[in-house]
This record gives sequence, C-alpha cells and structure tokens, in this order.
Amino acid sequence: MYVCPFVSFYHLKILDLQQNGFYGSVPPFIGASSLKALYLNSNKFNGSLPIQGILPPCLSNLTSLRLFDVSGNQFIGNHLSSLLGSLNSLEYIDLRHNRFEELFSFSSFVNHSKLEVVAITSDNDKFEVETEYKD
Repeated sequence: MYVCPFVSFYHLKILDLQQNGFYGSVPPFIGASSLKALYLNSNKFNGSLPIQGILPPCLSNLTSLRLFDVSGNQFIGNHLSSLLGSLNSLEYIDLRHNRFEELFSFSSFVNHSKLEVVAITSDNDKFEVETEYKD
C-alpha cells in the first residue's frame, strides 16, 4: 500500500497510521517537526516475511514529539539509543515487539524530564537493556 507524502502538512500534530497493514519503508515525511504524536504500530513496514525495516534517521527531527509508538513492526537496527536521545520532549514511548540488536541504556533518556512511560521488549536475543545508570 502506498502512503502519500504529507510534506505540505506543516502544522500536523497527530499522525495515526496504526494497524493499517502499510508496508515498505517508513515515509520520509514523518520527519515533520510539528508532530506531537506518531502512531506507526502494528504495520508491516519493509514488509516481506519476516517483517523487517530500519527506523529512519529522519525521526530524530521530531523534536516536539511527545508520543512515539512503533510497536509491532519488527524494526531492526542498533542505533535506537542515539535516535531516542534527540527526542527530548517524549512523554510516552512504545518499542515493543521489534527486533532491535544492541545494548540499550536508559542513560539515553537522561535529558527526557517529561518521560513517563517506556515500553521496551525485543523479539531478538541480541537486544539487552542496561538497567543501572553508571556515571
């Protein structure tokens, strides 16, 4: 399914594309900096089986983003900590049921004073969560 570009929606605040069966790459329009909430969960981005895809770097432009849900897409990659480190306005993040491969550290959220909910699980045994903050 083709998702049309939303580049002209400069004032778009909420983008809800959850549970649509979208596939292919995550569209670059998602880097629109006005977004406050982004729901991409339960789709098939980069969709052959197994469903895989990489979270695009343009997501780091979403500096006003408060809610970020990409659960259930089977995203892969090992740059999650650096991507999330730039999203300082986050209040809620759901990364469950993806295939990230890295040692994830909660120190990525050291500047996220508004963050209230973090949901992280991975369907990949190469993903580990560091639970102690080391200064």
